[in-house]
Amino acid sequence: MMMNMKDFSNPDLNGISIYLTLNPDEGAFLGQEYRIQLVLSIIALFINVIIYAYAYSSRERFCPHVTMFRTMMFIDTLNSIGYLLDAFTTLINKNLMDLENGVVISSEILVPVQKCTSDKPYSFFILLSRQWTAMLTLVMGLERFLFVAYPLWFKVVRVRRTPIVLFTLSFVLLSACIGYTNSLFIQPFEWTFYTCENTWAYGDNYGFFQAGLIIAQQYFGWFFCFYAWCVVRRRNALRHFGSNRIRLQSERRKIRKAIWMISAMTLFNGFPEISIVVLRLISEFGLQRIKIIVSQFFICKCFANIILYFVLDRMGPGIIGLFKKWWIKRRKMRVEPSDSVASVSYYVNNRIGGKFKTNSKNRQLQTRLSRQR
Repeated sequence: MMMNMKDFSNPDLNGISIYLTLNPDEGAFLGQEYRIQLVLSIIALFINVIIYAYAYSSRERFCPHVTMFRTMMFIDTLNSIGYLLDAFTTLINKNLMDLENGVVISSEILVPVQKCTSDKPYSFFILLSRQWTAMLTLVMGLERFLFVAYPLWFKVVRVRRTPIVLFTLSFVLLSACIGYTNSLFIQPFEWTFYTCENTWAYGDNYGFFQAGLIIAQQYFGWFFCFYAWCVVRRRNALRHFGSNRIRLQSERRKIRKAIWMISAMTLFNGFPEISIVVLRLISEFGLQRIKIIVSQFFICKCFANIILYFVLDRMGPGIIGLFKKWWIKRRKMRVEPSDSVASVSYYVNNRIGGKFKTNSKNRQLQTRLSRQR
């Protein structure tokens, strides 16, 4: 269901018509902004996929927050995919491309929230990533706070990360179901701007609920972690941990790495959400260019992930080292005429000889098992 801005049957929308007439730039197609979003999302997807794959190269990498870091990179990858599909499908939509010539009053300026949900199913990735990131921030900050506030009790309690991740995912999916129910059944014909910014794409009431939830989780998680960091930096911190210097040093290391992750998620998830709410309160349908630029800050977290890669990873050769190792193995798949005797012998002993040794061990094991039978 589309709305013709020239013929209003709803008197509540007359003010919108007057606003767009007095401010024609607000109704123009945001082609340049969507092209920037497309480029940023491609760069973000490339960076996130590389770091996400590297995080699975070894269990000890990014310790002690391995599971949380992997989950965070998975969320960022989903987020970049959602923004990529949003920009790509919008740019190839011929109905919206007609607005690029400066057409202001059009049937595509305002759409019902039901159309945002049905025509942009990939917005679920963006909705999931924003709320899941905020939930992980709260859980990580609360975990560090409890470990510092009750060090003796948590000394014997082992907190497993996988159930925490599944719990946060279940909470986010429940919240997403509420948003889809509101946009499809409760208030399907509530008007929103055609960009379908994810905060308001499911209705204003759910938008304010979602924004408040994200902002509260992000900053409560950050303050919890910051409090824990202040406690372990005190002079009497050793006495607080029962004179266990090893445990104190371990907790300092965990909090130092956790606060880097939480700060990155708060900066690129909590701060843009606050800005979107403030812009919405200033003007409901105006300032669209500023709003879409602020919304693109969510995908700029890929640059923070590069910093997190160098800060959190303290083991192994790194991405460049792994690539060099793979390249050397690739080059040694065949013997070049210019190779020295030492390099050829190394290749034979480690590549071919290793295979012969493995095969001989397998034959010995098979013989032993057959004798036992």
